Amino acid sequence: MIPGNDTATLAVPTKFARNEYGPRLNESQARAFTGMTPQQLKSLRRSRAVRFYRVGHRTVVYDRDSLAAWLAVRVVEPLGFRN
Repeated sequence: MIPGNDTATLAVPTKFARNEYGPRLNESQARAFTGMTPQQLKSLRRSRAVRFYRVGHRTVVYDRDSLAAWLAVRVVEPLGFRN
């Protein structure tokens, strides 16, 4: 959290704004959004850590807000920002 800011926000890259991709990300978009490998995304799915949708036998799409929330709770602030 930034000093003087009461809310923690996650900066979402501009290309992932709601109006460009919508609320669902395919695997390659999810990898770019999170910086994770396909195996790491699969691990998140198996542990039910993020919301996803199976839209075919092998096709999976991820809920962007769920990925952003998962990332937001894992933010590690620099020591200088502690209250």
